[in-house]
Formats: sequence, C-alpha cells, structure tokens
Amino acid sequence: MRTDHSLIELCVEYDIEPPSITTDAGRHVLKRLCEEADIELNDGEEYLMPHGARRGAGEVLVRTSGHAAAARALDNSEEVVREHYSHIEAGDLADQMTSAFEEADQNAGLSAERVNPLVNCAVDSDRMTRCLAPLQYVPASLPELIDVTR
Repeated sequence: MRTDHSLIELCVEYDIEPPSITTDAGRHVLKRLCEEADIELNDGEEYLMPHGARRGAGEVLVRTSGHAAAARALDNSEEVVREHYSHIEAGDLADQMTSAFEEADQNAGLSAERVNPLVNCAVDSDRMTRCLAPLQYVPASLPELIDVTR
C-alpha cells in the first residue's frame, strides 16, 4: 500500500466511495481531539458529543453564512434550521431594535431608561412581545406608545 497518500486521497484517486463514519467512530474522534487540545467542558461530560459538535457547527454556519447555507451543510430544511437557531435571529433583531431606538432618542434629545418594563408585558400580538422582550434598552418614548397594563 502507498504510504504517501491518505486513505481519503486513495479513495478519490481510484473512484472508491469511502464508508460513512459511525456514531461510535465520531465519538472516538471527538474524544481524542478534546484530549489532544486539552479541552475541558463545564457540563460534566468528558468530551464534546457529536450532537453538541453539530449544534456548534450549525450556529457558526448560521452566523457566518445564513440559514440557507447552514441548512445545506447540515442536510436539513431551511425551516428546521430557522427553528433550531431562532435565538440567533432574535438576538440580532433585538440589537438592531435597541440601536434604532437609541439613535431615535438621541436625535429627539430624549433621555434613555436602562430598564425593561416590557419583559412581562401583555401585548395583543405574540410577535410584538417576542420582539420587545429581549430589549435591554427601552426608549423614553416607547412606554407611552404601548399600553402595558392590559
């Protein structure tokens, strides 16, 4: 056998489809990599599990390439990826909204309140509640616009 090529390179050279990796083999590789890199997890596990690695890779892909690219790489539908990684989009949306409100208040000369009275508010629209709940900043003018006593 030739030793100057990896098994993958030989499979490609001879047009041989390599077998799929098993879950046990994936666990073994992850355990070895965690030991070699001296990675300690703070969840009580000895090493990064395959599902945790997949979730971490999915999060990086969504953040860097978007939902569609992550869905292709993870072999999932875009709908499933959006559902599983919705926390990323919600956080980004909250940051965008916070920035927009801060800028609007600065332009209007209003003072900002650094409290969030809207976290437990009862608003007719669930979507409005989800959008406003993550805000860390509430513009001085916003409480007047939404009746939070309902």
